[in-house]
Parts: sequence; structure tokens; C-alpha cells
Amino acid sequence: MGGIAGYVSNSRFDDVDSNTGLRTPKLSDPIVEDVLRKGHIMMLTGPPKAGKSWCLEGLGYAIATGSRWLGFECHKGKVAFVDTELDPNSLFNRFDRVRGAMGLDDSCGNLKSWSLRGESVDAKTLVDEIKSAFEGDMPSMVIIDSIYSIESGDENSAGDMRKLMIELGNLASSGCSIAFAHHHAKGAAGARNVIDRGSGSGVFGRYVDAMLDLTPIVLDKESEPAFAEQFKHNERAVPLRLNFVLREFADPGAMDVAFDFPLLVAANGISTSPEEGTPRANAIKGAKSAHQGTGDNRSARDDAIKHAVELCNQMNIQPTKENVYERLIAAELPGGKIPTQTTFNNWLTPSNETTKWHNDHGIVTIES
Repeated sequence: MGGIAGYVSNSRFDDVDSNTGLRTPKLSDPIVEDVLRKGHIMMLTGPPKAGKSWCLEGLGYAIATGSRWLGFECHKGKVAFVDTELDPNSLFNRFDRVRGAMGLDDSCGNLKSWSLRGESVDAKTLVDEIKSAFEGDMPSMVIIDSIYSIESGDENSAGDMRKLMIELGNLASSGCSIAFAHHHAKGAAGARNVIDRGSGSGVFGRYVDAMLDLTPIVLDKESEPAFAEQFKHNERAVPLRLNFVLREFADPGAMDVAFDFPLLVAANGISTSPEEGTPRANAIKGAKSAHQGTGDNRSARDDAIKHAVELCNQMNIQPTKENVYERLIAAELPGGKIPTQTTFNNWLTPSNETTKWHNDHGIVTIES
């Protein structure tokens, strides 16, 4: 007779008209402005050694002190940090490094940690332990580093991961936000959609309210000088792109950052560089390998080409690419590998880099 007539009080369905317009409920306040609300769940994905753990330790301090994290304002509150990999002494030392790098004093009073190294805990036990530890005074944020160590079944099973997320949702329903780290699947992540870069079931990326992803980028020629200048104090700084998939907020757009131990910081002038695994990134890496080589291999290759050019000159033969190549293949190249004519030609493709390379090694321009 025309469908449901009005709201039924004993139903699990809510009447939309009674909860919209002037009666629309207030949204939960943000805990990380423009990224995450209170009582919601965030996942940080990335490859090994991209600084995920250090990044989450920084988030812990940012919430505990009401400071900024990755440029976003954080609202002050208590934090429970669950670490599954480090012993307590190592964890405290890491916190001290992060605190010092963030310029904070050592008396914030809002950050508590639990080291689970050597212990096996399932998701339900973890949630129960946290609720018991904080009783009626739940923390504003629970951070788990990292989720793979929590006993929750097969991470490739949608059913098992859905149960894990339900337990985390149970914890979040107590009023605390949750953030956890998760690793990338094998292979270069840039070739996959951001939401599918995490390892295991797609439930991970689709259940959470905010997903932040760190993916390495391959510096192109335009970006390399700017990055080298900004991080001349740390030659091991890792260039990364931070992408966002947000349910509650507008996408702020990808951010270029670097893991400048022990913090993630904004990186300038590298926006033209592609993410690792994309066709353009593969082309840049291939070109660098072909034109530059590394260490002793590059030097040996340069010497072999120079020797082949000299042989042409001694024999009064014009040093064309073909003539130089004929004499090059008789030389002993690094690893005993003989390049194809096409590979050799690619080594000599005109560019600012190869011109400098020729000049640095006294190699005359090889004609076609």
C-alpha cells in the first residue's frame, strides 16, 4: 500500500526525514583537520623503509600535544600507541628521536605505549585490553604499528579482514579514532590504484575512512637538482608521494614529501617526477641505467668505449657508431656482457648528460 508509512520504533531502520533538515545530526569533530574525524579509522600504507612507523610516531606526538602533522592541524588528546615490532627500550628511544626532531619538550603527558614484541594477540583481545586499560577514559587516538602482526586470519581473505575491521570499528565506537600502518603488496605500487596498493584483501582500503599512501617517486632531470639542494644535509633522504583517499573530506591532492630521518617533511620542486612503477618512471630508471651505469661498471664501460674510439683513430677509420661498436664488442666489458647495437646507440643518444659524459672522459662525438 505505498511502502512503509512512517518510522517504526522497533525497527533498525531510521526515518530519514526525522534526521535531516533542521534535525540533521552534528558530524563528529575532526581529530586531524581535513583528514580524519573522531571515532573514525585511518590506514597508512607504504613499502618497507618509507618511514611509516616514524610517521605514525610523529602522529602520536602531534595528537598528544595538539601540534601539526604533515601540515595538518591535530586536536589535542590522549594517545595509546601499540607497537608490534620493537622492544620497549627501542620504542622509547625512537619516541625520543621523533620528539626531539619535532622540537617538543619531554612532558606532554598524553602518550602511552604498549610493546607487543614477542607476543601473539588477536584483534578481539587487543580491543578488550585497550578498553580495560583505559576503562571509562578512552584515548582520543589508538595507533597500531603495524596491523599485519595482529592475529586476524589470512590477510588475503575478505571474510577474515572484515572481522578484523569490525573489531576495530567496535573500538572506534567507544569514541577513539584509530590509525594503523599496513605494507604494500609486492611489486611497484605506482602501477596500481591508490586504494589497491596495500597488501592482501581489498577490504583494507574500502573499509577505512581515510587512507594515506606513501609511494616512492623516481626523480627526473628537472627534479633532481631541487631535491639534492633541499636535502644536501642528508643524501639518504627518500623522495615519496603522499596520496589520499578520504571518505569525509575533499581530497587535498597529492603531496610531495621526503623521509628525512626521522621525519616526513615536505619536498619542493619535484612535482614533475613520476611514482615508481609507472611507465614513465620505468623509462627514467632505464635511461639512467643505460646512460650512467654505476660505480666501477660505469667507469669500465666508459674506458671501453674510449678505447674503441682510439682504435678507430689509429686505423684512420671514421669513428661512426657502427665502427666504434665493432671494436667495442671485442673489448672486455663489465660482467662480460656484450651490448646490442641498439643498446650501444642508446648509450650515445644526444642529451646534456651524454654530452657532459663525453667531455668528462675525453670521448669525441661519435657520428651516426
